[in-house]
Amino acid sequence: MTGTGSRWRRAARVMQLWLRYVGGSAAPNETLADGRDWIATTFLGRDLLTAGWPWITFPAMRWLTSYLRPSMSVFEWGSGGSTLFFARRVARVVSVEYDAGWCEAVVARLRAQGLGNAQVRHLPPEPGDDGALYRSSAAEFAGMSFRSYVQSVLDYPDGSFDVILVDGRARLGCLVTALPKLKDDGALILDNSEREDAAAACAVLTGPDWTVRHFAGPGPHSAWPVFWRTSAFFRVPPEKA
Repeated sequence: MTGTGSRWRRAARVMQLWLRYVGGSAAPNETLADGRDWIATTFLGRDLLTAGWPWITFPAMRWLTSYLRPSMSVFEWGSGGSTLFFARRVARVVSVEYDAGWCEAVVARLRAQGLGNAQVRHLPPEPGDDGALYRSSAAEFAGMSFRSYVQSVLDYPDGSFDVILVDGRARLGCLVTALPKLKDDGALILDNSEREDAAAACAVLTGPDWTVRHFAGPGPHSAWPVFWRTSAFFRVPPEKA
């Protein structure tokens, strides 16, 4: 009975959030599409690799679609649908992935679609503890270091990338290490920025030198939490980005 009650409370909370989301939107057709796509990915089996979608909130996905330009270069931690999404829209994509099987699946999909402008680098964690910057908050990676994974961006010159997406492991380390590699007018995107373990990463980009746009709302392939937040940080005012 307790489990049933918990499910009903969760369903009621989701409905409450959806009504608030719809009521606060200036584009009802977008919220309708979000609901359709959420159901398709969460309950009807449409996977993000097939869809070619990043696993970020729907509002962030719409903004990113309008923001990207064919001349841009993108670096991301965490490969998947986002890798195909970027490869279809920009000149170059570098994606870093720790999971070998998933890496192979993404590479196979890129090849099948003739997307030769994306490089997927497999960099798994290694035993050891090199400090907080290289540590994942996930219990399954206790005692493992993501140093090589995090530091992979150092292989590229400063100011190499127009967009950097932090959506993998050891996010604080990735964000801090990425900063010199972002162009002055670029966007650094942090997914799940509302989580407690993202507070330190957000704090790095808080101050007069940065502005932020938060994209809160539902996202694909997520039974719970249905709503989360993706944030884009800029060194320039967001209206100029």
